[in-house]
Amino acid sequence: MTSVAKWDSFGAKLRQFRETAGLTQKDLGEAVGMAPQAVARIESGSNPSWETAVKLAEALERSLDEFLDREG
Repeated sequence: MTSVAKWDSFGAKLRQFRETAGLTQKDLGEAVGMAPQAVARIESGSNPSWETAVKLAEALERSLDEFLDREG
């Protein structure tokens, strides 16, 4: 059986991990090549592309598993 990723909590976890890292939305946006407004939209519930999710996770030194609730 394959895992199903759930994006519901991605934005909340992004905000939590960003704040824990001491970064602003601007800092994180600059690290991954996106506008701070785009980071804000994701934190507010917009789902990122897979590529963007990977970049954000890498910038925060986290695995995607930490962002996604999975059920298998």
